[in-house]
Amino acid sequence: MEESRLPTLQNLALKYIQDVTSKEEVLFSDSCRWLQVLYQLEAGYTCLHYYQYKAAQEHFSTAAKLAGLQVQLTGALGKRTRFQQGDKAQLVLQVHREADGQLEQPEEGVAVTPKDVALDDDTVLNKMKLTDPDQLQVVDLSSVEQALVLGLCINRKRNSPKDKLTEEEVLAYVYYLLGQPRDWSVQTGALLLRCREEKESSRRVERSMMQLQSLVDQCKVPTPPARVRLGLMYSVALPPRWIMEKELAQVLLSVGAVSSALDVFLRLHLWEDAISCYQQLGRYQKAEQLIQDQLAVQETPTLWCLLGDVTGETQHYEKAWELSNHKSARAQRSLGWAYFKEEKFSEAISCFEKSAEINGLQNGVWFALGCAGMSAERYDVSARGFSRCVIIDYDNFEAWNNLATSYIRLNQKQKAFRALQESLRCNYENWKIWENFLLVCTDIGEFEELMTAYHRMLDLKDKHADVPVLEVLVNAVSQNLQDNSGRPASRLRVKAVELFGRLTSKITNNAQIWRLYARLHGDGQSEDVQENEKALQCLQKAHRCSTQTSGWDREPASAGEVMDQALILAQVAMAVSRRKTNPTEAIQTLSTAKMTLRQVGTKVRQVHTDTMTGQVHELLAGKLTDTDQTLSTIQDLIDSLRS
Repeated sequence: MEESRLPTLQNLALKYIQDVTSKEEVLFSDSCRWLQVLYQLEAGYTCLHYYQYKAAQEHFSTAAKLAGLQVQLTGALGKRTRFQQGDKAQLVLQVHREADGQLEQPEEGVAVTPKDVALDDDTVLNKMKLTDPDQLQVVDLSSVEQALVLGLCINRKRNSPKDKLTEEEVLAYVYYLLGQPRDWSVQTGALLLRCREEKESSRRVERSMMQLQSLVDQCKVPTPPARVRLGLMYSVALPPRWIMEKELAQVLLSVGAVSSALDVFLRLHLWEDAISCYQQLGRYQKAEQLIQDQLAVQETPTLWCLLGDVTGETQHYEKAWELSNHKSARAQRSLGWAYFKEEKFSEAISCFEKSAEINGLQNGVWFALGCAGMSAERYDVSARGFSRCVIIDYDNFEAWNNLATSYIRLNQKQKAFRALQESLRCNYENWKIWENFLLVCTDIGEFEELMTAYHRMLDLKDKHADVPVLEVLVNAVSQNLQDNSGRPASRLRVKAVELFGRLTSKITNNAQIWRLYARLHGDGQSEDVQENEKALQCLQKAHRCSTQTSGWDREPASAGEVMDQALILAQVAMAVSRRKTNPTEAIQTLSTAKMTLRQVGTKVRQVHTDTMTGQVHELLAGKLTDTDQTLSTIQDLIDSLRS
């Protein structure tokens, strides 16, 4: 419902909140702290409606401080299913009230509250069954305090990612409130919040549907009276009945009851949703006829836009634009999407910009503008679109990721790095974002973050071999280059060794990774004997991987590369043998290197010697000469050690 968030209304609402807040000490006395709490709740909900999350957080925190309540999530042992054998840790809510924190407020006792529909499932319990119910002290909350707890819950939900943990946190708040029914508005708000959380669950969607139907029905009965219902309505941001009916229809739609949902949408004159139902039922002509009938009654820009949605003809959007005197954000938005689908990206950008200019709170339009900018390779436009998108919807990880891509194209990699960090905060499980983050870290020299990202890639993909990235890391550590913050990269050597140890335990057949691992250990040039031994072992494993690759000896280039690595292996083996105090161990090391080098030389001679002339390929002749000389040197060392 982006049309309900207009910049003019936002500015007006925020101005009034600022005016009241500046005179709060005059308007509210100490004896009416409960009234102050209600004001802070209403201000918080208003800020949430207009995406002012930071301001909303301040209002809800102020309300909790005024009420003297401390709300926190904790764990307790319990069961959730009928056949659960052992007790498991369950997430529950704990509320503490300060000693002098009791709110003085006019109480009218417990009013009639909405029906709490029980969960009828053969596995999941209706309520969590705690092992020791007395271990959690339940504070008897007043109506205003319950409204505060509900507000804190909604604020937490809006500021948390959409995942299973957030759902569990929200339900912990809801179950606490449902355990002590007192106020009609608060209970309705809590039950509605539970319906929204449970509609995605296959075992609870039926209860969600029945509870929504119950909430809609209880709005039609005369009890409790209006003064009771309206008491805290704005303090819990209770939606009107038609919104609840719309949500009921959406749940019906999700379970396949399309015809029942259609009846609700038609009764509420929600033409866009009704058209969607007709399309799902395959009744396309009926959808068009519905809009034509409404246009015959009265022409509106929205109806012309809906007709364009049904027929796919852009002239209907243009008609809506003219009919609105160029004030319909919906018309330009729909026209922009039509051009986008036709891959007319420049025209789409123009339409999206006009729509956003009329109403700057359309999150979907800013995202679409960014996508159109990327498709048109106008990355300044895409960066602007995605920047506004994440300001409105901070948890949109796709927008953060696309914003980073735009910055990369604009060669602003430091900004891309920060954008990807925010994207990962919103979605920690997406390996594609981690891969982008890994590459950006490599480009800007954030070597510590690079290793963190590589570890996470191994967590998500188990095996991930990115040799160019690893090569940059090894070069930085071995050459002691400075990172993005000006600190020496050699301080990360231990972490780099840990990363390569984990990587080579998963990927054992990549010669390049083993060679980089050897370089990390000093390539046999270290003053530490153990490091040289490790480097030699890595080179031996790299050589084994190279020679086990089918066809390595057929092409002169690949054969020459293997010979070069074998010569390096021989040099390191000679260096290691000179530092050994035990002659037997030194001879064994040299003999292994000698056998490796001889096998490579023999294989290359067999494959690349011309049978007619007896000459070796010109690219390999010099390498074979070096091999023969190195073999002679190794043999001399062995003879000297034996004598």
